[in-house]
Amino acid sequence: MIASTSTSQSEHFSPGSSGEDFDYVSASSQTASQVMLREFLPGLLDNVLTGEPPPEYLFDARPWGTLALKPGQITCIGGAPNCGKTALLMKMVTGALVRDPNLRAVIGCVEMGEDILLERTLARLSGVYLGKILKRDRDSFFADRINNVRPQLESLADRLMFVRRPFTMVDVRAVCDEFQRHIVALDYLQRISADSRLVELRQQVTLTMTATRELADQGPAVLLAAALNRQASSRAQSRAESADDNVNDLAAFRDSSDVEYSADDAYVLAKAPGNMVTLSEEEYTPKKLVLRHVKSRNSLTMHIPLLFDGRLQEFTLRKWEDQEAYGIPRIITPPKTHSSKKEEGFFDSFVDNLKEGDGGTTWLS
Repeated sequence: MIASTSTSQSEHFSPGSSGEDFDYVSASSQTASQVMLREFLPGLLDNVLTGEPPPEYLFDARPWGTLALKPGQITCIGGAPNCGKTALLMKMVTGALVRDPNLRAVIGCVEMGEDILLERTLARLSGVYLGKILKRDRDSFFADRINNVRPQLESLADRLMFVRRPFTMVDVRAVCDEFQRHIVALDYLQRISADSRLVELRQQVTLTMTATRELADQGPAVLLAAALNRQASSRAQSRAESADDNVNDLAAFRDSSDVEYSADDAYVLAKAPGNMVTLSEEEYTPKKLVLRHVKSRNSLTMHIPLLFDGRLQEFTLRKWEDQEAYGIPRIITPPKTHSSKKEEGFFDSFVDNLKEGDGGTTWLS
């Protein structure tokens, strides 16, 4: 093994005393952390060739693109108010726990308590409308459906911990240190303080995101909800069904630079065009949404079309609508073709092939 080397002094340019020229000056430097490739290359290659793939905690029987809870990584989901961020977080966490009986999770939500979070989960699992559960409107099917999912919820009883409001990231870390956890879900970024200090909001978000990154570095998969800028949120929703990969939806996040720096994956949950106002529970139509994958460090970005049934707090996958119905072409910018290949029918054939996998944003259908 080659020992680390460093110099106690380093030379750099500095302005002269009168500002008209530059001189070499010495400055002390700290020892740098370093490693030679040959120190870890054999182990890396062995792991790639014969090791197990990195674990992922799936929350549904059918994969949602590349969306999964990944140990040591932060998945951030942003959305406008009333679009289902909390419901999606609860589905992902409880879904993963139901599928894997060895998993344990910590949930911290600043907007609502653990009772209402579990009542919303009860609606999703049982098929009883949330409104009936909240009002205790017990019809002839109520008790049977609730009792049918009782064993499922009881299987989570010793594996799901809630951090009660109000809380800071210091409190979350304390709970996580005491409770063996594989998943930590926090709702939401801009309302969670790093500690008890009173600082302005911009600094608070930076400190909280740093603390969240440190938490993920300890091993758990971290699921984080976040608010969007109002104006950017409106723009994101207007292009929810767009196939253009040249728009920066990451900018829709409030304090987007912190999300961009610290999150491994970032999604924007946006309502698609065509949703109608709900007039009654009986006439309710599930809302069309798109979970736009706007940042990924280590995988393809895959947008995910969804239906959200607010009565049951349930998300399900849907197929993409006909893009022409919204006046949005499937491929926004046609590729340049050689002049000798502009014969009739060539471009249509080229586009048909390109739809299968255009090498840009992948669309999950």
